[in-house]
Amino acid sequence: MSSPLAFAPDGRGDPVAALQAGWGLACTACDPVGGGFVHRSFRVETAPGEHLLLQELNRHFFHDLDALAANVALVGGVLRTPARVRPTTTGRRWFADDDGRGWRLMTWIEGTVPASPAGGPAVAARLGTAFARFHRDVSDLDPERLHMTIPAFHDPAGRVATLLDLVRTDPHDRLAGSEEAVDALHRLSDQKRLVEVAGTWREPAVPTRVAHLDATPDNVLVDECTGEVVAVIDLDTAMPSSWLWDVGELLRSACTTPAEVFDPAAADALLDAYRAEIADLLTPAELDALPRTGAVVAYEQAVRFVSDHLDGDRYYAVSRPGENLERARLQLSLLGSMQEYADRKAHP
Repeated sequence: MSSPLAFAPDGRGDPVAALQAGWGLACTACDPVGGGFVHRSFRVETAPGEHLLLQELNRHFFHDLDALAANVALVGGVLRTPARVRPTTTGRRWFADDDGRGWRLMTWIEGTVPASPAGGPAVAARLGTAFARFHRDVSDLDPERLHMTIPAFHDPAGRVATLLDLVRTDPHDRLAGSEEAVDALHRLSDQKRLVEVAGTWREPAVPTRVAHLDATPDNVLVDECTGEVVAVIDLDTAMPSSWLWDVGELLRSACTTPAEVFDPAAADALLDAYRAEIADLLTPAELDALPRTGAVVAYEQAVRFVSDHLDGDRYYAVSRPGENLERARLQLSLLGSMQEYADRKAHP
């Protein structure tokens, strides 16, 4: 069954009203929590004093919330994680309010914080281990059982084609302030090579598996006292794909210094920890590709940020005009160092 109502385009539903209508719970406190680019999230406290995570789901790109909920339930069911979806009063995994907004209520995992995106080699190693264990946990799950909730989610060639179309049509009259980033993407000497590399991450050399596809430090909760990993969360993008995209996302998002410069020592630690945990499940092609995954993902992410800016910031939430362009410039600044790192690992 598909989601029954159209998306409410303002994305500004009332979380207190949704909690009462969908779950029959009175709210004594409701505080926005940050970090996510896609959904709106709130830490709510109910009258009995229970803390929960309430999310207004982004339906611009998650068009079928029933398929999304089924994927989350299937993958979450095989993981060792305390994060669970709370059913509505009617037993559904999400709630549609009168304006067509979709809401989800989940466990709030007490005593945890997101992992640091610039924590150095020690934190990077923990993240590599965490996602290797995630991959091992889902390795026996048939990817054909999952819905493709966002088709062509990782497709650099397709993303470039979309960007070129947005440059041509300029639907929101934003091209005039975006030429620098667009030109930088076109000038990249390795642009074609990165797109071609991603095109090789396919069967039979690179198996299709259940992948997380949003493998960032924000989606790894660690104990706020010890720093030990407690859970990998946010399974919304879990779909059939290659594990290489998860490794590349980790290198892109978790291997920087506090000054947002690529950190090769952190990358080494992350890849070493990842291999140590799961090398026996990887094909030779996957093992060979690991060092270059970060550059591929950084390039694709830069293209996506520029595209979303030109398309009116429809996918990634922004707090100020031009924020997606700023995000794109950061990816471009990291890309050169990531390419050098990959070349050095390929030709030591």
